[in-house]
Amino acid sequence: MKKLLAVGVIVLFLGVSVIPSTGTTDVKQITMPISSGNTLYVGGNGSGNYSKIQDAIDDASDGDTVFVFDDSSPYKEGININKSLNIIGENRETTVLDGEDVFIEDGIIVDIRSDFVYFSGFTIKNRFKGVELFYMDNSSIINNKFLNVENAVYLHYSSNNTIENNLIIEGENVVFDFTGIYLYESDNNLVSGNTVIGKKWNKFDSGINVGFSKDNVFLNNTFFNLTFLAWERDFANNFFEGNTNNGKPILCLNGESNMVIDDAAQIALIDCNNILLTNLEMSQLHLGIILSNSHYCEISNCTFTQNYVGIRLASSSHNSITENTIKNGFPKLLDIDMTIGIWLEASSYNTITKNDISTNGLGLNLEESDGNTISHNQIMRNRAILKLPFFGWSGGLNLYESNDNIISSNTFIGNLPHAFFRFCQNTWEHNYWGRPRIAPKIIFGLTYGGWMEPPKLTFEFDLRPALKPFNI
Repeated sequence: MKKLLAVGVIVLFLGVSVIPSTGTTDVKQITMPISSGNTLYVGGNGSGNYSKIQDAIDDASDGDTVFVFDDSSPYKEGININKSLNIIGENRETTVLDGEDVFIEDGIIVDIRSDFVYFSGFTIKNRFKGVELFYMDNSSIINNKFLNVENAVYLHYSSNNTIENNLIIEGENVVFDFTGIYLYESDNNLVSGNTVIGKKWNKFDSGINVGFSKDNVFLNNTFFNLTFLAWERDFANNFFEGNTNNGKPILCLNGESNMVIDDAAQIALIDCNNILLTNLEMSQLHLGIILSNSHYCEISNCTFTQNYVGIRLASSSHNSITENTIKNGFPKLLDIDMTIGIWLEASSYNTITKNDISTNGLGLNLEESDGNTISHNQIMRNRAILKLPFFGWSGGLNLYESNDNIISSNTFIGNLPHAFFRFCQNTWEHNYWGRPRIAPKIIFGLTYGGWMEPPKLTFEFDLRPALKPFNI
């Protein structure tokens, strides 16, 4: 006889996953396959039960259920699900798929290569990828546990799937960048109620990583010691609600105005106006605060430490960044990436004043951003050891194709270099440049060469440098 189940009937989620509708979000229904087939058993003591999960999958047909008992666990195998099946473990804590010391193609423990797969009730551990969907749709990954897996759930060009109520723990054996749930060019998915726990800070360790994906719903996910890794296009094109990091909310506001925010772990403002962000502490994040197409906002009296980027403005104008402390730390010796204090891209007529911008790889970075005022800041000890410091990848202030900015009354100390510009013209007034200076200070940069010629070295002047540092 087959092992008796605690519950006599296996209840499958055959309907739809539903979340409350909103006026701005069209959440598509995600359907599951109808379980009209047979049930195949793995483990247990029943006659005819399989000893390997893959053998049961190979013998199953679309619509069948493969039920896996825990008394033969751990199952030392990787599985390829190439049919529309329900794969159900008896208990997610004790029904284990272990990839350690087992040959698994591409390092994927659960490789889903069919639409309409329901996978639930397992612990998946000790491999590069836990579950991967590659060009697969309408599947559900629900109520699983992941441990020591560098990429727990990976969706690549896959849509209309549900990732729900999973527990993902980074574990001590993860060496490279860790991602709990990764969506790449994957649309209309529901990611809800997952808990992702990180062990240490790495600026690219993420609870959820979103790249070039749209119309997804991220609802009530909980992170510890991790970041929500996304850029402005990803925050703008997806729906976020109820997500937290270390007990504080991860906020993505779209089209809001006239608000004060003083409690959040991470903030994205999309198409917002007149928002005050104040008295926030942001640490160990990919992006602390990002403004996209947002105007007349203020970021003040906030502290940023150990982030990849403290503050980023994209296509945002007439904002104020004042009296903040931004110390994201130096990049590692061999790190190919940077830490950046404040980053403006296509953002003009903003005011950056009275900030302490110190000990970053790059203090301030302006790209295609004109008419900004940068004044009365302490810009100190920003450098990256193995970067090319005179090509804008290191130092206090970098300007690239950014014109008519006013840089005045700042204190530059210990940066490598203090400032550098490429293909632009700006005004430098009365800054302190590491020591008292009577003669004008030369600021080096690059300008365009002739036809088919490389850029040429050029320079601008601070004609009246300050004789002593400024206090902020």
